[in-house]
Amino acid sequence: MPSRVCSRPPRSTLIATRSTIADQGSIAMRRPLSSIRAVAAGVVTTRAVAAGMVTTAMALVLGLALPAPGASALSVRETADLIMNLGYADFAEQPQAEPFDWTTDGCTATPPRQARRFRQACEQHDFGYRNYGRGGLALWPEEDGRKWIDSRFLTEMRAICRDRHGGADWCRDQARVLYDAVRLFGRFAYFD
Repeated sequence: MPSRVCSRPPRSTLIATRSTIADQGSIAMRRPLSSIRAVAAGVVTTRAVAAGMVTTAMALVLGLALPAPGASALSVRETADLIMNLGYADFAEQPQAEPFDWTTDGCTATPPRQARRFRQACEQHDFGYRNYGRGGLALWPEEDGRKWIDSRFLTEMRAICRDRHGGADWCRDQARVLYDAVRLFGRFAYFD
């Protein structure tokens, strides 16, 4: 009986692709499937570490495929998008890496109780304004950018209400008041 020969492309030509960052369209980062399997199995070479262990770790944690060998790491904008799309608790745990402006004044002009309640969402909102707006890296210095950052703020405040206060109406109402305030008055901070 003749043996069957299966012809398939070499492993290095198999590519895994996964993408999408919420509200930002898609980005495709590719890496040979064998490399993804090696990283997933914990096989990390010195060369891989030198090439961008942080990018690799972020990509794995966030469920993104890795860039092809020789491809550039995530752009500053793509990295900022990943950070802005984190939940409030994960954002609070991020190392304050350059080139981003991580300064914050908390919840500007907010009554103390609400400022404490929504502190983490306010810090993430400050990160967005300082890095996407005209005053910092100017990653998205347009009204659509401000609107997206403000909507992320509302989303994270609602998550705080859900996680810490059982989604109480009074908490969601306070979140909406803060959101309405940044929509009304935030233009000056974003575009300065």
